[in-house]
Amino acid sequence: MRRKLHEVSRDDYERTIQQWIIGLNSERNRSILHEWLFVGITHEKLAEKYDMSVEGIKGVINRCMDIVIRHLPV
Repeated sequence: MRRKLHEVSRDDYERTIQQWIIGLNSERNRSILHEWLFVGITHEKLAEKYDMSVEGIKGVINRCMDIVIRHLPV
């Protein structure tokens, strides 16, 4: 059984993001996820920064978080 998300260390999140967020636009997607998760930048600000729609940013974050959650260490 996996630990609750708030019990996972930042280092574990960062390692998992680096290892599993790969492929097309991976650098951008890792940056978006990092800024949202650790810096607290809003969807709206991220959309402006990356010239994307808010829905596009939410989609990137949701897809990436699904991957990260599946691969976080137990």
